[in-house]
Amino acid sequence: MKHIALTFLMIMGFLEISCSAMDNITFYSFSTDPDLQTFTEPYPGQRTQWLKSALPIPETSGGSFIFEFDLDIATFNHYASLMIALDKTNTQCLEFLFNKGDDRINRCYLRVQAAPGVVEECKPFENVTPGKMRACIEYDAAARTALFSLSSADGKELFSSGRIRINGRISLNRIVIGVTQCDNKVSEISYDPSVAALFCRSHVGIEGAYPYSIEAFIDNLAINFIPPAE
Repeated sequence: MKHIALTFLMIMGFLEISCSAMDNITFYSFSTDPDLQTFTEPYPGQRTQWLKSALPIPETSGGSFIFEFDLDIATFNHYASLMIALDKTNTQCLEFLFNKGDDRINRCYLRVQAAPGVVEECKPFENVTPGKMRACIEYDAAARTALFSLSSADGKELFSSGRIRINGRISLNRIVIGVTQCDNKVSEISYDPSVAALFCRSHVGIEGAYPYSIEAFIDNLAINFIPPAE
């Protein structure tokens, strides 16, 4: 795993990176096995539980930032859940959560939590098509807003939340990737050397030959810390 401090990032489909001595950007790509540790957490109100992995980032300390990553959803079936978020030990978070319910609509839910129990209402993205995409969260500290978006691999915007007002100061210190699992423990977050990316599977059951699962690959996670305007 590469964990590199960068000064800027240029997106042309996927990431190209350029380095210097400043530390404005923290970047993770997975050219080697990152040896991630997983842990479980309850999923309140659900029969499933979370299987998660975390990557540390410098504390955002209330400042502005842009968080981006490459996502390739290979399978998007019912009831399973995939989550990618920035958080601070479950007290604050900015989160993407992919799930399909009984209505057969592929959704990406957005969660903005400034304090325990203080969650902003966000309209989900609907009819998300599996495949390669670029996900982004832009946090503006001065305006106290967050903007979530999904774009195609060639840079075309697919979904945008617009500016979501946040009632509170956001300070985050890790990237968290999570999948739901049942007692069969088939879900996983692991390194796939064949594509040099993280493989994520949420598997919460099966009906006949139809698995209730989401499978996806994640790579090129970057958080760009934006200095305050002078």
